[in-house]
Amino acid sequence: MKSKLVLLMLYAFFASDYAVAVGTAPKEKLPENVNIYVQLSVNRNQSANLTITNVSSKFLQAASPFARNAVAFLVSDEYGNIVMPEGVAKVDPPSMTINLPVKKSSSFKFNNLKFVTGTAMYDYRFKSGKTYRVVAIYRPAGLNGPGFSSNESIVEFE
Repeated sequence: MKSKLVLLMLYAFFASDYAVAVGTAPKEKLPENVNIYVQLSVNRNQSANLTITNVSSKFLQAASPFARNAVAFLVSDEYGNIVMPEGVAKVDPPSMTINLPVKKSSSFKFNNLKFVTGTAMYDYRFKSGKTYRVVAIYRPAGLNGPGFSSNESIVEFE
């Protein structure tokens, strides 16, 4: 019985170093000189397509754009004023990764411009017929690494 308890304690000790808890922030380790190209297209119905291209010379395992702290959308109105997102939910998404092969692109569809930071989900309320400028920031290592931004996508929402 004592040996089983010792084995169980050793297992728990070693497993804790390798376990990834649900809801943890991305902690991917990126090689130096990582270079990622981010392209954003936003549709009139507020859906968006995010294309991520690894232009580095090394294969990357990176945070999924749907993981916390991996993508944020910055929006300005027709006058250049920053539009503040609204917190809409408290969430605990699982940590997810994607593979980014060298010189290859991956596309991700967003039904709207919701994004997750920390434990909060944010969304925007847009006025119909108004023009907005949207920029996506992708952080392949979450807050532990660099961010790569898209060019502005200019759109008039329905």
